[in-house]
Amino acid sequence: MPSDHSSPQNQGESIQLRSINVDVFRLILAWLPRKDLLTISLASRLTREEAIKEMLMRPVRILRISKLRLFFGFLLAGDSTRPSYLRQLSLVHIDGSLSPEDIEAFLRVFALCTNLNKLVLQWCDVLILNSSIPPAISALPSLKRFSAGMYRDDNQLQWTLLRMVVGMKKSLRTLHLPLITEALLKDDIFASLAATHNQIESLTMQLSAFLPIGVLFPSVRTLHLIFEDGLPALHELYDSFPNIRELSLDSYTSLRDEPPHVNANIAALQPANAWRSLDLLRASTHVICTLGITCLVRSLDLSFYDHGHHLQIAETIARLRPRKLATSLHCAPNWDAPHAEPPLLLYEAGKAGVKHIFVRMSYSKSHEPGLQDIIRTIQPLLQGSRVELFHLAISGFFSSDDPEEIVNPPIVLDRGLPNADATPRIDVDAVAQSAADMAPHIRMVAITVVFLGHIVWRVDKSSGETVVSKLGAFEGAQAMELEAQRCLED
Repeated sequence: MPSDHSSPQNQGESIQLRSINVDVFRLILAWLPRKDLLTISLASRLTREEAIKEMLMRPVRILRISKLRLFFGFLLAGDSTRPSYLRQLSLVHIDGSLSPEDIEAFLRVFALCTNLNKLVLQWCDVLILNSSIPPAISALPSLKRFSAGMYRDDNQLQWTLLRMVVGMKKSLRTLHLPLITEALLKDDIFASLAATHNQIESLTMQLSAFLPIGVLFPSVRTLHLIFEDGLPALHELYDSFPNIRELSLDSYTSLRDEPPHVNANIAALQPANAWRSLDLLRASTHVICTLGITCLVRSLDLSFYDHGHHLQIAETIARLRPRKLATSLHCAPNWDAPHAEPPLLLYEAGKAGVKHIFVRMSYSKSHEPGLQDIIRTIQPLLQGSRVELFHLAISGFFSSDDPEEIVNPPIVLDRGLPNADATPRIDVDAVAQSAADMAPHIRMVAITVVFLGHIVWRVDKSSGETVVSKLGAFEGAQAMELEAQRCLED
């Protein structure tokens, strides 16, 4: 006679299905760290499938072809809808030879990736060179962001990649292309890119040389160009990208001629067909002066501070009048501090100036910066300035400006570099107090130290004395975000 009672496991599943509000459960899962999701996935079949869905909807990074095979096997072994939960996928260092089974798995998975909106291929030449895979990538129906980096600067490889991008089913919003050689620049590739991706908003390209494109990209708002050889004329950039708000320019060449001073013959430097203002400009002073960029800039990142070009840096800041300035400094006993005169952070004869400064301070393994080293380095910047928010980041190496990635670097360095060792022994409270004492208008100090943390202090000078109050992690992050926005908008 059959039993009226199901097994304990099935009873548990039934109770869970009746008692759990799946929508609420999914909201809870969305806030859990990955390790907790893995633990929950062991509880039951229901929690396992929901945890898997949540993990797949988060950014997924696969390193090496061996891990890719395991991942594709996992996707295809379970519920056939698993690939549809992928949103962001990064494939890194996929090399070696592809078997027929590898190619078949790739095609099956990508045919089911109906909601994949971001794809990164970093050093995956073998995938691009396979005749079956690029059409499968081009056919992704929801792809909005695509980035690629190749091992080799091979014309055929680049051409295949570009044709894949041009043949994409959906107009991208973000595109990051590797080095494009001069031979390909002479083709109609840019016209094809502009026609296919007419909604692109963010574009990054590395160019062996710049030729006047003669193609309009009216929807691009964020542009990052890396030049292998020489720089274009300013009007050539403007003619192709007239509506950008954020501009980043890198040049791998050392320009022999000394760039012109910004305050000399401004009318000649700023042609009529150039941007009137920019929300963000990232470039060296040398590049800015050589191109003749003189429009107003809301946020300016000058990369590394060069003592030998202090006057040009000061002139550039005075002309562009940024509300936020980011720069990189090295802190060591035998390394000169920034010059105090002329002051970098003041303009309009001292009546106005930079309100938010972000300093990336690096140091060497042989000398960990102490309090006096740090004060000596930042004092020429803050003394007498109009800075209201001072953010100091201290690390041996910077791969990002994000405080979380500064504290926990995503790149593992060799043991001989500073980031590979223990947390620097820095009295951050004393640094915050000293910085607050230096700047008469300061309202907030933030210090981010590798492996230590991100700490925010509020500064009150209303009583005539400088009172510095440390904020909690959550309150500090919120307060700093609001203060940074206020500095940009005032």
